[in-house]
Amino acid sequence: FTESIAHPQIEAEDTAVAIVRFSNKALGVIYGTSGSYPGQFKRFEITGTKGTVVYLEDSFTVWQFADEQAGDEEIRKRFAQQQGPGGVADPTAIAHNNHTKNIKSFISAIESKSPFELDGNESRKAVDLILAIYKSAKESKTIQLG
Repeated sequence: FTESIAHPQIEAEDTAVAIVRFSNKALGVIYGTSGSYPGQFKRFEITGTKGTVVYLEDSFTVWQFADEQAGDEEIRKRFAQQQGPGGVADPTAIAHNNHTKNIKSFISAIESKSPFELDGNESRKAVDLILAIYKSAKESKTIQLG
């Protein structure tokens, strides 16, 4: 579903929600809005029967698994520090570090004539998912990918 809830004066939706069923029958939710008061950090959550990861802004706030691996504690320590308020109150404060890393990696792949880890085929998967969400909202029906 997509809707203009918080900003009816804009031409585009300000809220979108999608339910995703993966090929292994796992379920997921994709939710985005520019209408949360007073604004919220970007957040990704993956939770299942064997573990949970919560990424808030630029930090992992939860990294727990039933079967801990040797590097899990290092990941918790390395990525546990939240870096600034992000764009919640000030859109000019949105970090660009990850974009910078991606662009440098892309240039490096070109210069070294090696494959870029996020090639067009891989990137297209995200575009296809977003287009399917819009199609589902417009047609009020389930869309199957792949």
